[in-house]
Amino acid sequence: MKYQSLLALAILGGVAQAQDLILTPTSLGELTLSSSTQVSQTGLTELFPDYQITHEIGQGDSPDFHLLKVSDGDEMLFYILSYIEDDVTHQSESYDIDLLVVTSDNIADGYGVRVGDRAEKLFQSLPGNIDVYANHYDNALGHEGLFYQFYIEPNDEGNDGANPLDVDIETILEHNPEISELSWPTPRWG
Repeated sequence: MKYQSLLALAILGGVAQAQDLILTPTSLGELTLSSSTQVSQTGLTELFPDYQITHEIGQGDSPDFHLLKVSDGDEMLFYILSYIEDDVTHQSESYDIDLLVVTSDNIADGYGVRVGDRAEKLFQSLPGNIDVYANHYDNALGHEGLFYQFYIEPNDEGNDGANPLDVDIETILEHNPEISELSWPTPRWG
């Protein structure tokens, strides 16, 4: 019984820590977010000692990039991209944050909005203007430097998925899509 209690406390402690991470336009937990912030695998390990931090070089349609992933052992919580522009940034030990993407519902923004919430909650929670952005396959809503990715799914009523260029506030309110990611300082391109 004693060991079960300790195990339960350890598990709940890990959950509480992940849920204590709040994304704002200027920070994610202890990580300051600004155009001059530099990150590294070692630095993230110091800021987030309870999580696993991995680094790899990623490739895609964009230039190659440093990819730093932060996970709790069971799921990825967020990742950071830093584009490699030349040999100096390729060999560097620390990098600018070009994009930070929250992929877990264990991290909320400052208004309590998180991955898995519906767009309706976002509209109810955030004050002021919310802008709509179109990507290749999905859309994002933007508010004060934070972005909320979503996709309008096809349904049985003849909707074959909305063309991202045709999505407006009315379309979002009608379909009430699920938020798939939160990002800073731009929408994730997808």
